[in-house]
Amino acid sequence: MSKPYAVLLVEDTQHEILLRKLLKRLGWISQRMRVRKAPPGRGAAEAWVRAVYPLEVLALRRAHRNACLVVALDADTGTTIALLAPASAARGT
Repeated sequence: MSKPYAVLLVEDTQHEILLRKLLKRLGWISQRMRVRKAPPGRGAAEAWVRAVYPLEVLALRRAHRNACLVVALDADTGTTIALLAPASAARGT
C-alpha cells in the first residue's frame, strides 16, 4: 500500500503554516503534503475553498488513494457553528 498523503485546502499562508506544523507534529513529512491555497486578490478566499472542496473530494475518491483532505477556514464573518453548518448538511449529519 502506498504511503498516505495529505491535501491541505486553505484560505491563506497562515493556515498553510498552521496545518503544516500540526501535521509535522503528528508525524507527517512535508513531501507527503499538497497545498491548495486560494489565489490572492480574487475575492473571498472562503468562497474559493468552498468551491474547490467538492472537486478535491471527488478527485481523492476517484484516485482510491491513501489520502486525507484537511480544510482550514477562519470564522471572520460569523461564528464557527454557522461556518460548519453547510459542511454538516452536505455530509448528512
